[in-house]
Amino acid sequence: ITALDKGWTLQSNGSNAAAVKAGDTVDIGTVAGETNLKVTKTGNTIQYGLNRDLDLDSVTTGDSKLDSNGLTIAGGPSVTKTGIDAAGNTISNVAAGTNATDAVNKGQLDALSTSSNNKTDALGNSTANNLGGGASYDSTTGAVSSPTYTVNGNNVNNVGDAITALDKGWTLQSNGSNAAAVKAGDTVDIGTVAGETNLKVTKTGNTIQYGLNRDLDLDSVTTGDSKLDSNGLTIAGGPSVTKTGIDAAGNTISNVAAGTNATDAVNKGQLDALSTSSNNKTDALGNSTANNLGGGASYDSTTGAVSSPTYVTTKTDGTTVNASNVGDALTNLNNEVVKPITFAGNSGSVDRKLGETLNITGGLTASGSNSNVKTVISGNTVDIQLADAPVFAGKLTASGLDANGEKVTNVGAGTNATDAVNKGQLDALSTSSNNKTDALGNSTANNLGGGASYDSTTGAVSSPTYTVNGNNVNNVGDAITALDKGWTLQSNGSNAAAVKAGDTVDIGTVAGETNLKVSKTGNTIQYGLNRDLDLDSVTTGDSKLDSNGLTIAGGPSVTKTGIDAAGNTISNVAAGTNATDAVNKGQLDHVDNRVTQVTNTTASIFGGGAQANTDGSISNPTYNVAGTSANNVGDALTALDKAVTDAGNAANAGWTVSANGDGATAKNIKPNGKVNFTGDDNLTVAQTSETDNEGNIKVALNKNLKVDSVTTGNTVIDTTGVKVGDNVQLGSTGLIIAGGPSITTSGISAGNKTISNVAAGVSSTDAVNKGQLDSAISSINNNVGALANSAVQYDKNSDGSVNKDSITLAGGTNGTTIKNVANGTIAEGSKDAVNGGQLWTVQQQVNKNTGDISNLQTDISNINNGKSGLVQQADKDAAITVGKDTGGTQVNVAGTAGDRTVTGVKAGAVTATSKDAVNGSQLNTTNQALVNYLGGGAGYDNITQSFSNPTYNVGDKSYNNVGDAIGALNQADQTLNTKIDNVSNKLEQAFYATNQRIDDVEKRANAGIAAAMALENAPFVAGKYTYAVGAAYHGGENAVGVTLRKTADNGRWSLTGGVAAASQGDPSVRIGISGVID
Repeated sequence: ITALDKGWTLQSNGSNAAAVKAGDTVDIGTVAGETNLKVTKTGNTIQYGLNRDLDLDSVTTGDSKLDSNGLTIAGGPSVTKTGIDAAGNTISNVAAGTNATDAVNKGQLDALSTSSNNKTDALGNSTANNLGGGASYDSTTGAVSSPTYTVNGNNVNNVGDAITALDKGWTLQSNGSNAAAVKAGDTVDIGTVAGETNLKVTKTGNTIQYGLNRDLDLDSVTTGDSKLDSNGLTIAGGPSVTKTGIDAAGNTISNVAAGTNATDAVNKGQLDALSTSSNNKTDALGNSTANNLGGGASYDSTTGAVSSPTYVTTKTDGTTVNASNVGDALTNLNNEVVKPITFAGNSGSVDRKLGETLNITGGLTASGSNSNVKTVISGNTVDIQLADAPVFAGKLTASGLDANGEKVTNVGAGTNATDAVNKGQLDALSTSSNNKTDALGNSTANNLGGGASYDSTTGAVSSPTYTVNGNNVNNVGDAITALDKGWTLQSNGSNAAAVKAGDTVDIGTVAGETNLKVSKTGNTIQYGLNRDLDLDSVTTGDSKLDSNGLTIAGGPSVTKTGIDAAGNTISNVAAGTNATDAVNKGQLDHVDNRVTQVTNTTASIFGGGAQANTDGSISNPTYNVAGTSANNVGDALTALDKAVTDAGNAANAGWTVSANGDGATAKNIKPNGKVNFTGDDNLTVAQTSETDNEGNIKVALNKNLKVDSVTTGNTVIDTTGVKVGDNVQLGSTGLIIAGGPSITTSGISAGNKTISNVAAGVSSTDAVNKGQLDSAISSINNNVGALANSAVQYDKNSDGSVNKDSITLAGGTNGTTIKNVANGTIAEGSKDAVNGGQLWTVQQQVNKNTGDISNLQTDISNINNGKSGLVQQADKDAAITVGKDTGGTQVNVAGTAGDRTVTGVKAGAVTATSKDAVNGSQLNTTNQALVNYLGGGAGYDNITQSFSNPTYNVGDKSYNNVGDAIGALNQADQTLNTKIDNVSNKLEQAFYATNQRIDDVEKRANAGIAAAMALENAPFVAGKYTYAVGAAYHGGENAVGVTLRKTADNGRWSLTGGVAAASQGDPSVRIGISGVID
């Protein structure tokens, strides 16, 4: 089996070897994704083929490489995605390009050069003529010489300098800065800045006039310490009236009229009236609250506080706890009421409150007894005790259990060596043993396969049937022999060879092969074509790619010697950038268009009607200067210079500027002179030439003015402040309105006027409005009204004041009950109210006293005649009784001098039911009897009335009381019992260990016998390996064994070996040799 199991070895390219065993599958195919190579199988023949249309990453033939980027020839041209590189070679046979991206040939380039030169010469000559000033064109160099123009007596040599000299103009600035040139054609705008509404500028002819609007719109006005802005009026260090409210700055707001609306300010008179009314009601509320609280609570009218009452609660343990409020007092009372009773055990505890049930239960439902249990009470503990030597009904004793031939049921599963086992454990062991034997038989049959089966009754495994190469065999040996034939491997129908178990099959490529790859994964062989091929040539139809390059029969070629377009158009050519780059037709057309564009642009620059001619020349312009015509720039500039000179002479006369149309202030401004427009702290003058080439002058009034005075109608603003008519004055101290409110540094005076729309005050120093005051009054009235209905109040005097000498309860017709009245002090001088409970106690005492007096009179009479009292005698010879009609369990005859002796006591009866008094003689007899009973030297001293202890010797110790002596005897007895038990246990353990050892020896012996029985002899077959598998069961033990035999080819000797594993002990191994002796 081992030799056959080797199979044969499969590897790829001499590596990655793996064994292929019987039943394995060898998959010879291509790698995942391979589309160029195909593998087919017909019968046992494997055929490989290459697709006609290859999908590769690259193909290399000599120096030529074709990949996804294009074609590259080492040392030669390349045609790639980025373009065609001719590698310095000529691209021949190029057709004339027609589209913008087509390549152009040399014929197209030569034609363009000739046409461009002709147009350039015409452009140069016409440009020189149009410039004038002696300019000329040189057709060899292509340059136009510089002209010469005379401007303001100075010579300049280009049109730009001439125009610059004429463009100087004059300078405009504001406040000595921000200067800007004003040139011919510019406009100077003198006005105000955008949005200016307070300052106005008007122009009449050449006169500019400034004015201030009567109604100013400013950001702020400041006079001394007072500032008026969009937020309101602010006085530095004084009050402010702003959008957010009025800030009195800690000053008094005087002359405030009484507020009537919710948002009106209230004056002090209203507040004082409210305070007085509130205080009276608050005092009445405080006093009645303190009285109703009780517990010593009192009200302090100065602080408005009610002192805390004191309520005393007595706890269950006798201690007291104080509470200073009703809530805590009720809590304290509730805490005592709801305290539970705790029932505790050795571990854990449970609480039960009043009214709850505590269940103490047991699990026994049959009848029982309390003969072995007692309870002992010690303090708060109930101790449940079990007798030291309990006695039970039945046959269970301290020495063991006598089953008397009956079943012992409900036995727990034994775990230790000395534990009893139950029938479940015994049955489980039996079942487990049978299951293991059956499992062995079934697994042997399953492992043999071939339809083999196991009979659990007989313990036998039936023979298997294996079909090998169409024939049936009934044992493993015959099957292995049939399988040992192997298989045949050949190539292209020839060169056949047998492949047997252990052989290696190497499927790979020939030496040096780089384009084809073979890989092996497990038992799968995969072929693949490299994405980058290295070939000598590739031919696809008329196209051939080899080391020289790409050749297309009857078409273009790209080889090491260059690119041959074969008379075809090279299209989609990118624009060349380097000197050796090919240019496309678009670039060529661009050059032609550029020449035409330059000609047209030059004609446009000359102006004056100059036009570009078709031959590249420019027609002469016509310039009209100072009423005359000129046909070139030179003549035009000469005429312009004359006109400028004439204008300069006129400009030298200057121009006049005046203020407010006053001729006396008129000034003449010479050429290149400067006119400064200046402002001050309130007026800003700005020249906007930086953004406005017309040089506008804008005058603006500052948002924050600084002036000595401003008058608008009857309003005057000066350094003293703001005055409106004769009644309103706003100065450094604030705002004063004659006969009305004022806001000054001293405070705010409302002038006996109403301050309306007052926001509700928030902070402690804020003013409150009438709405807040009304709300407060309403709240107080509501509270007082509620208290008037619910609180107890003092009576009032005829003048309405509080009469603290009397309180009238406003109850119904039957009066008002005062409940929960604390016990009043009942003592001389006490003025506390007493409650019904106290009065009931008094009434009961009065009733009792009345009866007692009546009874006392009768008792006195009875005592006199011996019929009543503690000591009574019906007649002189009758028995004398003491307290027969009263309770009590003791008679005490002690007097003021101490205890008394009762003499003349007759000897009482000493019986189990006797209640007679005994005398000293009787006690002496009892004491002596007790001493005799105790023995051990015990005695009784009549003088000291005490016993002397006995002495008992137990073992080697002495004891002075019966309890210790009995305890010692009990301990000695227990020690003896323990020693007896220990001897018994040791004997029992010895017997158990011996029995266990015997059982173990028996099990091992039975297992050894089973192992020997399982070692079945393998058959003798010359030159073969044979085997035998066996299973056995003996004496409750089972075993399985395997035997292997090798017999010599001549059959004269054999070597055998076997191994068996049993359910007990170690595995059994045997080896043997047998032979034939002549």
